[in-house]
Amino acid sequence: MSDRKKSPIRPSRLTDAASIAKIQIDAWRQAYADIISKEFLSQMDYDEKTRRWERNLSGNQASTIVYDGEESILGWASYGESRDQDFQGTEIWAIYVTPQAWGQGIGRRLVDFIHSEPATATSSIVWVLKENKNARRFYNSLGFIPDGKEKLIEIGGDSLPEVRYQRSC
Repeated sequence: MSDRKKSPIRPSRLTDAASIAKIQIDAWRQAYADIISKEFLSQMDYDEKTRRWERNLSGNQASTIVYDGEESILGWASYGESRDQDFQGTEIWAIYVTPQAWGQGIGRRLVDFIHSEPATATSSIVWVLKENKNARRFYNSLGFIPDGKEKLIEIGGDSLPEVRYQRSC
């Protein structure tokens, strides 16, 4: 038997859809409370989001990995080829950690895992809501820097600015 500890990060499974959906909604409600309308956040539905994740995980647009804690999934990340015409490399589409586990290094470990994969070990980007100061600090701490690109995203009927961060591996 090996003394080497098994990594808590693994590819997602279809059976993870409900956990991924719950983490996403709970993290949105906490992280975006002062950014996105409270009405929109309160109307997010766990069952609907679970069904969406079941469809996402059945397809193959992105790779989704989970951080599997001892009793439950504590975080996840989705990534794939950049959707931006002006960037060749990996795009981190989303990273969310259950709010109860924030500050424990799970997000950092998910990003490190993404960048350890041979196919994604080049440069990468991530889009972040401009007003999300915590996320911006998080990505800065991992070596991502704003590259000057911005766009508007529609969430809950509001147009919100996003900034693109880039990291060379």
